[in-house]
Amino acid sequence: MAIAFVFPGQGSQYVGMGEDLWEKSAEVKDIFALASEICGKDMVRLCFEGPMEELTQTVNLQPALTAVDIAVFSRLREYKILPQVVAGHSLGEYPALYAAGVLSLEDTFKIVKKRAELMQAAAEKNPGGMMAIVKLDIEKVKGILADYKPGEAEMANYNSPAQIVISGRPEVLKEIGQRAKEAGGRGIPLKVSGAWHSSFIKEAQEEFREFLEEIEFRPPQLDMFFNVTAKPETDPKKIKELMWQQLCAPVLWCEEVKNMHVAGVNVFVETGPKQVLKGLIEKTLPANSCKLFAVERESEIKGLREM
Repeated sequence: MAIAFVFPGQGSQYVGMGEDLWEKSAEVKDIFALASEICGKDMVRLCFEGPMEELTQTVNLQPALTAVDIAVFSRLREYKILPQVVAGHSLGEYPALYAAGVLSLEDTFKIVKKRAELMQAAAEKNPGGMMAIVKLDIEKVKGILADYKPGEAEMANYNSPAQIVISGRPEVLKEIGQRAKEAGGRGIPLKVSGAWHSSFIKEAQEEFREFLEEIEFRPPQLDMFFNVTAKPETDPKKIKELMWQQLCAPVLWCEEVKNMHVAGVNVFVETGPKQVLKGLIEKTLPANSCKLFAVERESEIKGLREM
């Protein structure tokens, strides 16, 4: 039995996330305290009290969600529930890097802080939005996108066989939403502050690459699959390249899940708030081909331990 921990990214947040574990674990309190110190923000207040408008600002959300994902992982580790494989969706790759031993806890928060600042600044200079297209397969979406230039609309996330997220200019996204409807699908605008995983934030990429040069990346102690290639990687130098490329590259989550399954993963544990990734995996892999869990609260972790 091969277990994969998969860490969610932006879109999984809610006010109150992580509070249950924070109340029960000294280690979780230390994680929140370190995140607050490095990022200069009160993570306890942001995560537990919000308000949602403040929590969802990119510069607040990325370190806050990283703290919660890592808190869940640390609590699982305290119960000696450990994975053989890790992966993360977009921002979720950073807690996965920590779980795999590639990054120290301190460096994880330093990187996430810088990433969030650069992404928000780039989005303010080159505004855009994101839209989820459901009920259309990847080839149909690619066919629609072929009529648009980079900088107008681009594929951002290949989440499942029937959910593809695109980034683009608001007026173009509206047009594509109509075209998706005519093709039998549906376009759902996402509440995000930028056109992530696209050339819209290209300006952030070079500075982020230079910033990562100063950070130590170690060989992973677990198998880790990556968004940019949907494949595993063990070379710290190549992993570092994948992480700065990830800013503007599509997240190939659907292919990543399939590849993990082919590699022998038959248990997926979503390690963080909500159940976004669990739902995507259910839509990607054949029914009853693996076991799926989503854990965030103490009761869920204890339940997993007793399985």
